Amino acid sequence: MHEARNELDGSRSTRKQAEKVKTQAREIVELLEEARKLMAEDNVVQPAMKHLHTALYEAKSRATVLEDWYQRTYSPVLEGVHVAR
Repeated sequence: MHEARNELDGSRSTRKQAEKVKTQAREIVELLEEARKLMAEDNVVQPAMKHLHTALYEAKSRATVLEDWYQRTYSPVLEGVHVAR
């Protein structure tokens, strides 16, 4: 019984960490979007914008992958359906 509780606590901890990473990934995208807007207002030279656009594209891609993974991993649990792994 004690082992089951430890496993449940570990599962919750992993889920919390996953949710935090997912949220942080989306926050990074938002910060990069804001930086892009500010740089555009200041008419920054093209090379800097190119690097920012690349970073933004990569951050969006990673955030989308994390959100998709989180949804597939934890949505069934949130809906009360246990998925066997």
